[in-house]
Amino acid sequence: MPSAYTTIDVYPQDESETFGSNVVSTPRRASTRTTSRTEQRASNSHPEPWLSGGPYQYPVPQKGDPWGECLKKVKDYDDGLCDGWRGEVDNLIVFAGLFSAAVTTFVIESYQSLQQDPNDVNSFLLQQILLQLSTNSSADVVPSLLPPPFTPSTTNVRVNVFWFMSLSLSLSTVFVGILCMQWLREYQRSSPLDPQEVISLRQLRYEGLMAWKVPEILMSLPILLYASLILFFVGLIDLLWSVNLAVAISVTVISALVLLFLLATTLLPSLQLYFISDNQLRKPQCPYKSPQSWSVHRLVTSVVQFTNPSSSIFKTSFRVVRYKPFFADKSWVDHDKRWLDARNKPHTSQANGDIVQGLTWIDKHLGQSIDMAFAMYNCIRELPSVASKQLLFSINEKAQQHLSSPRMVEYLNSTTEEERREVIGTIFLEINNHVFPQLDQYQLESVIRILNTRLQNIVDHADIAQVQIKDSLPFIRWPLRYVRGLPSGMSFSIAASSMHIDTSMQDLISQFLLCISKLVAQGFMKEDFEEEIWDLVQLILLTHDTHHSHTLHVQLAFEIVAAFVANLPTNNSTDSFTRTHTEGEVRACTKHIIKALPPGDFDDLRPYATRILCEVDLQMRNLGGLEAILDSPEDRKRWQDIIKNFTWVCSDHSRENEGRPSSV
Repeated sequence: MPSAYTTIDVYPQDESETFGSNVVSTPRRASTRTTSRTEQRASNSHPEPWLSGGPYQYPVPQKGDPWGECLKKVKDYDDGLCDGWRGEVDNLIVFAGLFSAAVTTFVIESYQSLQQDPNDVNSFLLQQILLQLSTNSSADVVPSLLPPPFTPSTTNVRVNVFWFMSLSLSLSTVFVGILCMQWLREYQRSSPLDPQEVISLRQLRYEGLMAWKVPEILMSLPILLYASLILFFVGLIDLLWSVNLAVAISVTVISALVLLFLLATTLLPSLQLYFISDNQLRKPQCPYKSPQSWSVHRLVTSVVQFTNPSSSIFKTSFRVVRYKPFFADKSWVDHDKRWLDARNKPHTSQANGDIVQGLTWIDKHLGQSIDMAFAMYNCIRELPSVASKQLLFSINEKAQQHLSSPRMVEYLNSTTEEERREVIGTIFLEINNHVFPQLDQYQLESVIRILNTRLQNIVDHADIAQVQIKDSLPFIRWPLRYVRGLPSGMSFSIAASSMHIDTSMQDLISQFLLCISKLVAQGFMKEDFEEEIWDLVQLILLTHDTHHSHTLHVQLAFEIVAAFVANLPTNNSTDSFTRTHTEGEVRACTKHIIKALPPGDFDDLRPYATRILCEVDLQMRNLGGLEAILDSPEDRKRWQDIIKNFTWVCSDHSRENEGRPSSV
């Protein structure tokens, strides 16, 4: 932590006027702060910082009601899902009706074989009467007038069992299909509610639809119809084998081929996973996907999932283990997504309410467009922070870890509701900007607003213990890299040796630089981010021009450099370890400055760089000179060339400060 507070003069009167403040030896405390005349003038020159709760300069686009947009997407999804189910059920009902009529024709004939034929009884009685009349039997011998008990043949029993079961399954398909159509109609029934309540109501219905296995029931309908067809063929073949051998053989061959085709197309989607040798599954996927093949796939994955990994089946083939990740799939769509992931990657309270679950589902299933990302963000910003926080937990594991850290929990509990919502919205933008780079500028502005607000609170409430900013940042990764990738913002390409800064979005970049300078000056910047900040300073200084907006960027860049210089430890100790640490810090800072300053003439930067360069040069003198700090001859030569431009200033400055510790 630095021991002096840094003040900056952004618009010096002339080249001889210093860029930094006078030396302030008072240790930095939250409640003590020395403000110079130059700092007051500098603060008047800066743009007003953007704070949480104020109007956005780059608001996230909002087309109409975001809840209406989400509801429209959900309705489109449900319409497509239910229309597909409804169309399939309609076709099955029509086919099942025609098939039932055909089976009924056969059943009408076959069921008569299960009961005794009256003509057979009459024939038997006539035979008995003729037998009695034609014989001279004694009077005490009376022929039986009752026919023998009737017993249907086993063939007739089997055939009727098969055909009646076939007819029952076919009619059951029609019956269950009609029920499912009624369920779908109620699921899609509209209600005169506002969009937010409709999303909650739809989520309640959707969870019930899934929990009570309606999709599985719909998938069972074609399986019932296939079973009905198989039973009919089995009964037909059984009947023909008892009637005529030639006819039976021909029908058996045709039926066997059809059933074999059905069996193969049912098993192949599951068996393919085992026979593919490539672990990345870079083979054409079997397209024979159907409800019956999905049932087989679920059976196979369930057996593998609940089998002991140390069992012999796992030891004999590593391919069996490949089925385990697919156990979590709920449909062929999930299966295809997991297959695609394997091809594309190497192996290596209200918070719990329906609206949170509904938005989580929307983000997971429908969040594949920038418009939906905008709509989701605007919905999150309208939710209470406890609900939006829970929503973020459901969407992204890294966001959950970040927001659950002790420092973040302490910070969120101590801040306002508006700022909590903005932090959560900012992290939502971050976890989506790797897919949609257009979100970078919106996240950057939110980060600026939050950090400026927190810095302002530290100044206004110095007597209240504050959570360290660097331990509770409103993002997972520092958005420094976004500045270079902003549309019409900065661009930087070392490989192409081309650097330029466009003139749009300059206010956003200015606010970002101003925020960084404050964080560095206050000691709230993590060391992990210092390299990225120096790269940003280098980008600005190496591409400096005379444009007014960029002139402000140069001034702010030098404020950041001055803050880094002010944070350098002073050479007050005779301890060798402390002195070595001080030398290392000064060496690193000097090398960064050498790298950041452009080669050649940079007179236009002199008003901003004079005091900084003189202070660093004095630091090196107090630590033993240039050779003691810079070990590279190239660095020493570069530094000497830089200092030549400031000899008349630095010489006077060195004489004034000879023999005392350096501080900006």
